[in-house]
Amino acid sequence: MNLCEVSVSISGSQVSVSVNERANSPTYNISSVWPTYTGRGILVAVVDDGVDRNHPELSSNYNATASYDYVDNDEIPVPSGKTVSGHGNNCAGVIAGAANNSLCGVGLAYNAKIAGEGGWVVEGPGVLTSQALRIGTEKGRRGLGAIYTFAAGNGGFFRDSCAYNGYVNSIYTIAINGLNEDDSNPTYAENCPGVMATAYSRDTLKGLGKIVS
Repeated sequence: MNLCEVSVSISGSQVSVSVNERANSPTYNISSVWPTYTGRGILVAVVDDGVDRNHPELSSNYNATASYDYVDNDEIPVPSGKTVSGHGNNCAGVIAGAANNSLCGVGLAYNAKIAGEGGWVVEGPGVLTSQALRIGTEKGRRGLGAIYTFAAGNGGFFRDSCAYNGYVNSIYTIAINGLNEDDSNPTYAENCPGVMATAYSRDTLKGLGKIVS
């Protein structure tokens, strides 16, 4: 792991973010929110290829009780016989990577908790999943409604459209697409009317790197 200390200090409405020369400066303009909101009290479930509960950037915010692998039917959200490949970790780190631990980053909501969930291996929700999305939206978060976000898809190479993805087009979800550092669309990005928001990403085919928060 590349050690490059990121420290966050909050005093009243003032935020000080210190990043040494080996790391990129924050680019999401999120620090202005931190005096009033850091994600404390929020649980975010990452449905992906797995979340490493022992990762030094994630372990302090990992919620083992809320984590589950619905494919293997166990409490460790990593496919049997496989190691964590990184994508789930990346997502979890962007969301709630720990602050002030002398490591190379900090999550946007660094006091939120992370749960790893294994599942969702098809292009659209079945009957039970559709029902779960509806009930969660109506009754989750103590009646405020759970918020479900899904990636719009990576089939732009093949001119795929996210209009054919049942999760993206569900009225109970928010579809998120990627955006390059120069504000262009990533090569892999799928376009469709269901996209509701974008977040910075990378595009190796265009030689554009990651945006580090």
